[in-house]
Amino acid sequence: AFIPGRVLGELDVKSTPINTRGYESLLGVVNTTCKDSFELYYGLYKYNSNARGQLDKLEEALRMLRQRLQAMEEQEKKSRL
Repeated sequence: AFIPGRVLGELDVKSTPINTRGYESLLGVVNTTCKDSFELYYGLYKYNSNARGQLDKLEEALRMLRQRLQAMEEQEKKSRL
């Protein structure tokens, strides 16, 4: 939860008038993980042998998600022709 919490913290996610329960849960993760210092987070990263691999997987997942969205967008454009 530390990586997603920090990523969402970097995105500066905020509460909204239309929060879903899931979004509230994500805000809770952000609140919990970002209360800790970045030095503590760095320590978790430095001494956890899986941390770099998890960041790599996150980057790959974002790349794949973008590809899927772009493919759907292209399909939608073609279907309009």
